[in-house]
Amino acid sequence: MATVGERLAVLDFEDFAARFERTCADKLGAVPSIDHAPPEWLRSALDLYFDGHDVRVDATALDERGTDFERAVWAALREIPRGETRAYADVAAMVGRPGGARAVGRANARNPIALLTPCHRVIGRSGALVGYGGGAWRKSWLLAHERGQKII
Repeated sequence: MATVGERLAVLDFEDFAARFERTCADKLGAVPSIDHAPPEWLRSALDLYFDGHDVRVDATALDERGTDFERAVWAALREIPRGETRAYADVAAMVGRPGGARAVGRANARNPIALLTPCHRVIGRSGALVGYGGGAWRKSWLLAHERGQKII
């Protein structure tokens, strides 16, 4: 996790430390010190998420650094309800760029805020769980968790 004040700028999975550092360098210009506790709102949001609740984060709590298009895609991702999925083409249509499925894929790949900007809810048109930087197994796990399915 990297914050700018109380605003979340980068959130990644623990097993992706190198990617976290690259994202921080790209988005913030440096890798911040991680010797501080997360903001209380973030701790609460993550607890609620893993306890099975729908969590909607207001964009004002985020320090999103990306292009206008990327920020529009990330906002659209936050509108996808917990446990539901949308195809890349659907998200492209949501942001007014029909035919922009590949651009949505690139914006997803640059999403710096895992879980709370839920790019894991975007799937291929065929329904395949494609294109998740955290790995297909994690995407599958997150969607099953969100649907309340027993995970073995």
